[in-house]
Amino acid sequence: MLDIFSEMSIDLIIPHLYVGNIYAARNKNLLQSLHITHIVNAAEEIPNYFPGDFDYLELKLRDHSYGESLYQAVTRAYPYITNALKSGGTVLVHCAAGMSRSVSAVIFYLMRTYFIPYEQALALCKSRRPISQPNRGYERQLREASNAIMSFVDRRREQRSQLLHRTPTSRSHPYKVPGSTKE
Repeated sequence: MLDIFSEMSIDLIIPHLYVGNIYAARNKNLLQSLHITHIVNAAEEIPNYFPGDFDYLELKLRDHSYGESLYQAVTRAYPYITNALKSGGTVLVHCAAGMSRSVSAVIFYLMRTYFIPYEQALALCKSRRPISQPNRGYERQLREASNAIMSFVDRRREQRSQLLHRTPTSRSHPYKVPGSTKE
């Protein structure tokens, strides 16, 4: 079994988005071989090892901090990851073990990008990185975010349904320009 605190560990979650631990984050040859361009350092206690070689975002999350607000950190990570991937970059999100803090940031990214619930985002992470497990405080906050995201999706779906099933209220051509005599 892999000792997450003493061995290098990095896994591809979706194309160009990796989750890893501290040992992966400080292995410059590995990062370069994977074409990593952007690094999200989710750990408060870990320095940015190669600031001149990679673009960094620091989240400064504490491990096992039940009362810590995850939302503020992941809402900063979301546009950073999105922009990095859209620009053709490859992103590593890491913390000490690559199990809770970094995985939580990636779960939020997946939920918000693909409009999937927490359980589905976690299952995807676990299928690629079996040690994925947000701590209880982060899990609670991710479930709350998931509920808000899925509520938004449901409202949008309902709005689309209402729009598509409306009956016309007038006999005029829907593309008729007001004041025009042509139909």
